Amino acid sequence: MACVNCSDAAKRGLKFCPSCGDALEHHVEHAKPLEKERDVRPVRSKKMSKSAKAVLLTVGLLVVAGGAYYGLATQWFTVEATTNKVRDAIRSGDATLLAEHTEFNGKPVDQKMAQRFLDALKEIPEQKKSFMDYLLMAGVSIQAENESDVPGQIVASGRQLGIFKDYRLRLDSVKTEVISNFKGTKVTLVNPVGTESSKASAEGIMMDGVYPGLTDAKIAYDGEYGKESSDVTINPLTLDAADRKYEITLKGNAVELDQTYPDAFLIVDGKSTSERVSDLKNYGPIPKNGIKLSIENSFPWGEETSGEVVVKPDTKKAMFTFEPSENVLNQLQEAVEQHASDWVDAATYQDTSYFSLVDDASYLAKQQKNYDDWSRKDLEWDGEFMNASIDRPSAKFVEYGDSVGIEVMATTYIRGEMYTPDSESPGKTTSKSLFRYLFTYESSEDSYEESFRIQQATSIK
Repeated sequence: MACVNCSDAAKRGLKFCPSCGDALEHHVEHAKPLEKERDVRPVRSKKMSKSAKAVLLTVGLLVVAGGAYYGLATQWFTVEATTNKVRDAIRSGDATLLAEHTEFNGKPVDQKMAQRFLDALKEIPEQKKSFMDYLLMAGVSIQAENESDVPGQIVASGRQLGIFKDYRLRLDSVKTEVISNFKGTKVTLVNPVGTESSKASAEGIMMDGVYPGLTDAKIAYDGEYGKESSDVTINPLTLDAADRKYEITLKGNAVELDQTYPDAFLIVDGKSTSERVSDLKNYGPIPKNGIKLSIENSFPWGEETSGEVVVKPDTKKAMFTFEPSENVLNQLQEAVEQHASDWVDAATYQDTSYFSLVDDASYLAKQQKNYDDWSRKDLEWDGEFMNASIDRPSAKFVEYGDSVGIEVMATTYIRGEMYTPDSESPGKTTSKSLFRYLFTYESSEDSYEESFRIQQATSIK
């Protein structure tokens, strides 16, 4: 065993042991085995715990799964994948799918808004096809240009799951000018999205920030033509993108037009509209203060204008009545005088051929019967026409077959006498007769000259 003192001296760097005086090199050699013994002691091997192995395995699986997920995600979160889904949604009309990939005004749209956009697209098949073509090109290059009038663009919007780009269809608002034929018409949106604004324009109302989908609106008017309201649906996509205008035509209170004379032209407050009654059927709007309506019709004898009818907003139907003009009445007066004169000649010669204006077969037959009776009794008549006059207020237009006639009352005065050749003349007396005439304007069978002819001549007394 080595000297303890020698060992201590060696540790302190002494060359000789202070106890025995020997050189310390010899004693240091005895100390080496002790050090060597410590160095060669076997080291106990440490085994890995089960928990450590589980952690290592989990980390490995996560790395593998993350790599696989990243590989798949690069296929899911791409501009091509987004445009394909948007195209599928539009093609199938899937509002839920479209809402997942669409935004408006920087915010995601809900299913109802997506459906409004889809419904609007249905009404513009050509633009819908053009927009679908754009989406196809945008799937290849997000820089593709949208040449359709549909205000939409594929854009990168934020990130998905924090690391992948999020591509979306961005819908842009549009301007729409609502034009009404009534000044002062009010337009109220039923389902606003909150981006709309409106202001008066030269022709109507300019609305900005309108969502590009079907938009329900209420139209209200209270002005010169009364009150009117209606519900309309505006589709901004049906309008030209460069000049989007939506025209609203309000009828106001309209009046039904009498169709007795369908080819007549309507006159409003003394001015011709150049529109036929049959084309209009109804006329409006009618101002609160009312208007005057009349019609101008072409008759065989010329143009005639009906009497004016005052029409108010609550008037249901406008009936038009014609009154013969002074010129026509003068012609009828002449025809009555001619008939009375012809009667004198026909009675004198007992020959109905003298009735130059009469087409009434029953009247001619009656006169011929009288002449036959006179002949059997050997009677003759002699006299002259005194005068005749028509009752102008009684003149009115009436239907006669496929044409229009004029009915009028008239009084004739004829002076004459009946006698036999062998008897003494009884003396002439004046006879007053009241007739109801029905005239039409036609040409006679033996002449191309047109005139008022008698279709009915009825003796009242």
